[in-house]
Amino acid sequence: MIVSIYEEGGMEKTNRLLASDVWQQLPAVREGRVYLIPVGKCFSNDGVSLQRLTSMLVHLLLSY
Repeated sequence: MIVSIYEEGGMEKTNRLLASDVWQQLPAVREGRVYLIPVGKCFSNDGVSLQRLTSMLVHLLLSY
């Protein structure tokens, strides 16, 4: 599972979600197959950001 996280507004809500019982019960979470991608660092319309995101996704998907 690939999850986009928004660090700009703080991580309070994200941390609450990641610590919740419901989240912890998800099969992907239990099996260590969750990958967090910071949106601010790689999501944009410019070519460099798209290339960085593509490389990151390929690495994540092939490392499993």
